Amino acid sequence: MRNVRKFSDIRGSDFYSELRRRLEENRKLYRDGSPFVIFNTPFGKFVASYLGVNPWKVLVPISFLVVIGLRLIIGAGFSEIVLRILGGE
Repeated sequence: MRNVRKFSDIRGSDFYSELRRRLEENRKLYRDGSPFVIFNTPFGKFVASYLGVNPWKVLVPISFLVVIGLRLIIGAGFSEIVLRILGGE
């Protein structure tokens, strides 16, 4: 187990340096061990901030495209399938 001091045992500027050390350690662990490495790229940061503000801006157009794609692939029977799933006639 690593040597960890309690914050109550640290005095003055030593507290600040210990806090900075732990912050850098946590950043390194996150950067190296994160499965979400794409969020460290500029594109990933843009997408994360964009979806964080309003995910419907992306979800609605994607669902619209999926419905149109399925309608083109399956045909008119797609409406019947959706109605059966949703409990319609």
